[in-house]
Amino acid sequence: MKKIIAITAVVLVIIMSLTAFVACDKKGEEQEITADTKFEDIVSDKITEEELISMVQDSKNVDNFRIEFCGDNNRVQLSIEVCGEKMKSVNNTYDLIAETGTPLAILGTTAVYTYVYYEDDILYKLFSFDNKNWRKVTGRYFNNYYTEDLELFYAYYRGLDGAEGVGVKWSDEYKAYVYEDGDGNDWVYKFKNNRLCAFAIYDKDDKSDDMSFIYYDFGKVPEITIPEITE
Repeated sequence: MKKIIAITAVVLVIIMSLTAFVACDKKGEEQEITADTKFEDIVSDKITEEELISMVQDSKNVDNFRIEFCGDNNRVQLSIEVCGEKMKSVNNTYDLIAETGTPLAILGTTAVYTYVYYEDDILYKLFSFDNKNWRKVTGRYFNNYYTEDLELFYAYYRGLDGAEGVGVKWSDEYKAYVYEDGDGNDWVYKFKNNRLCAFAIYDKDDKSDDMSFIYYDFGKVPEITIPEITE
């Protein structure tokens, strides 16, 4: 009888230990992220250094996702799709100004449509005001944003930039990881499902975000078809 009780006790201890391990290893609550998700509503998972290293190593293979971007007090808003070495965006007024020198006052609130892609190892950019008539220029740099933002976070995490406030810390206020840049800004990073899912820069004084990226729909973007040139 005593032997049976002892064995039962051991089994219970093992079960309790396994339960505790599962609880510690469990990520945050499941949260579906869409184009309408607000940055402040996303609760980041907490990640280990091993998980972060794995994400960085895998980041160059992450080339199918969508991005919602807001910047400069909402003056610039982009909806971006990335599929391989092709990128499609809407409301990309910032890039068009940089490319053509057209003042914002002339553009007004006109939506701008943009494609960026490689052809014969040359980077091209198409842009249009009406999604029908397209102009083509030679591009400068293809940036899918995800890889660059994740590698930047890893640099801060490892304290490689030599700036004040080096390193990132978990913040209960932001429900995310935060890097303080020494210039009065908080760089806020959020993770879900072993991916970087959101990044924003906040002014520490008024807590307003200067820019934010939300990454979602990984693996769900269909092949991007480049429109025909009309101009």
